Amino acid sequence: MSRPLRIAVREYADFENALAEEIALYRKSHPEVEFEAVQLDLHRLRAELFEKEGLRSGLWDIGYLVTDWLAEAVEEKVVEDLTPYLREIRARRLPRSRNLPAFAAILNDVATAALTTHEPSADILKKAQQRIAEQRITFR
Repeated sequence: MSRPLRIAVREYADFENALAEEIALYRKSHPEVEFEAVQLDLHRLRAELFEKEGLRSGLWDIGYLVTDWLAEAVEEKVVEDLTPYLREIRARRLPRSRNLPAFAAILNDVATAALTTHEPSADILKKAQQRIAEQRITFR
């Protein structure tokens, strides 16, 4: 058996709850994947990811990064460019709906809400899922 996917998450109820929901959704279609989400206070999280080089060494597979840390994370090369993965996914999972502008508008609203509101990400995503269902946007 392989080791669980280790996630260093900021100790904050909204983050913890959103991650728990996302893990539960993912496990429905991938029950073989084990997760270990560890809640860390802000100072310990930074120490684990940067000072102890937890991302670089592979101790942590995923780490929640505070926005203020992004420049340092890029400079120290402890984050991976996800663009190639996103291109691959986009190529395989284009919406079958002819209503691509509506789908783009939903994605834009999600990004805007995430950046400008204090609404939990799980709530933002649930609203987006409802809009996608209402507009009958489907994926291959």
